[in-house]
Amino acid sequence: AEGVVWAIRGALVHAFGDDDLANRTVAIQGLGSTGFALAEMLMAQGARVAGADSDPDRVEVARAAGVEIVDPAIIYETPADVFSPCAMGGLLHDLTIQKLQAKIIAGSANNVLARTDQAQLLRERGILFLPDFVINSGALIESAGLTETGRTDFSEELKRIGATASKVIARSLKEGITTVESAYAMAREILQKEDQARQDRGERAIPAFGQDEV
Repeated sequence: AEGVVWAIRGALVHAFGDDDLANRTVAIQGLGSTGFALAEMLMAQGARVAGADSDPDRVEVARAAGVEIVDPAIIYETPADVFSPCAMGGLLHDLTIQKLQAKIIAGSANNVLARTDQAQLLRERGILFLPDFVINSGALIESAGLTETGRTDFSEELKRIGATASKVIARSLKEGITTVESAYAMAREILQKEDQARQDRGERAIPAFGQDEV
């Protein structure tokens, strides 16, 4: 959730000129452990949060915390600066994309798009889509980091998720490509650089990879 907040702030700069969450509206789909934590973080920074969930217990907890509850069927149509899918994947498809009333899509759900080429539909509508595999990596960073280093505070690493999201957007705008294509290109370059470093050290090269493998 913390990484998603930083990513949203990075996207706000491109969409609105600053990263201030105060008085911004975020519509969150899914108020489970991550979605609710995201809502609390956003509200603490002054954002108005609308949320939807099919679980009545989660809804009541979120309502008590200050989340404006909306029907799950119309969460896509909620006027907001940011739409944040934090439930199951594949929820953005040809029909729901047309209902979106947000300028930015940034959430913690995996595989948000039913098909990766639907990123082009979002681009055509002028909506900034932050690929889930770029911005929901906080849990991996913390779990892998704890295992490797024993540290428990990864706030600086999580903050850099916002900078990465901003670079993905900037490249997509500069090259006229989707943010998904931009993120894949950046991933390839990172792996190619690592592959060259491995070869320079006399180690085995990384096997060839395609877009899906990235």
